Amino acid sequence: MVVDPLWLAVAFFVALPALAGLGVAVAVERLEASDRLRRWQMAAAGIGTVALFAVPAAVAAALLVLGRVPGLRRLADARVVRVAALLVAVAVVVAAGADLVAESRVILSR
Repeated sequence: MVVDPLWLAVAFFVALPALAGLGVAVAVERLEASDRLRRWQMAAAGIGTVALFAVPAAVAAALLVLGRVPGLRRLADARVVRVAALLVAVAVVVAAGADLVAESRVILSR
C-alpha cells in the first residue's frame, strides 16, 4: 500500500480542497488590506489566480457576457430559473458527497 493508514489518506483528500480554499481566502484578504502593493504585484496575483482557476474564470466570463444580453438577463432574474439553479447546485453537492462516501468506504475496506 502506497499510503497507509487509509483513513488518513481519505482525510487528507477531503481536507486538501478545504485548505486550498482557506489559502485563497487569506491571500485575497491580505491583498485587499494592503495599501503598499505595487502594480506588478497586483498584476502577478491576478495572473496567478486566472492560471489556477482557468475553467471557473472562463465560465464566469461567459456568464458576464451572457448577462449583458437583455433577454437572458430577464430570464436569469426569473424566480423559477434561480430555484432551478439552486436545486442543480444542491444535487451536484449531494451526488458528490455520496460518491465521496462510497469511494471512501471502498478505500477503507481494503
